[in-house]
Amino acid sequence: MKKSVSIITCLLISFVSFSQDMKIKWQDYSGREFSISTISNSFTYSMNSGDRIEYEPSYSSNSGKIKSIGPVRIEYEPSYSSNAGKIKSVGSVRIEYEPSYSSNAGKIKSVGGLRIEYEPSYSSNSGKIKSTSGRVN
Repeated sequence: MKKSVSIITCLLISFVSFSQDMKIKWQDYSGREFSISTISNSFTYSMNSGDRIEYEPSYSSNSGKIKSIGPVRIEYEPSYSSNAGKIKSVGSVRIEYEPSYSSNAGKIKSVGGLRIEYEPSYSSNSGKIKSTSGRVN
C-alpha cells in the first residue's frame, strides 16, 4: 500500500513539475470565449445563442476541423508549413508558433499581442515558459 501511494505521489509531482501547458483565454466583441494551450495547442470555445458552426470541407487538408463559429473565422496553417494544421488565426487574433529550427519548435510564440518566451535549450528549465508580455487583444 505504501509503495503504491509513493509511486502515485511521484507521478503527480512529475506531471506538475515537467509540464507547463499554459491556457490563454480571450473574448471577442460579442462575448464568445476562446482559449488555446501553449504546448498541447488544444483549442476550446464558447458560442452565443444562434451561432452556427461550419466545418472545413472533405477535400481540404484540414478536413473536419472548425471553419467558423458564428461570424468568427478560424484559419489553419497550410499543409506545407512546419506547423501544418495548427490554428493560424481566430477572427482577427493571429497565432504564431516557434519555428522548426528552434529548440521550442511548434510551441506557441504569440497570440495576438501576447508574447511568450521560453527557457533556452541550455537551461535546466529548457522548454518551460520564462515570461509573457502584452495582451491578446
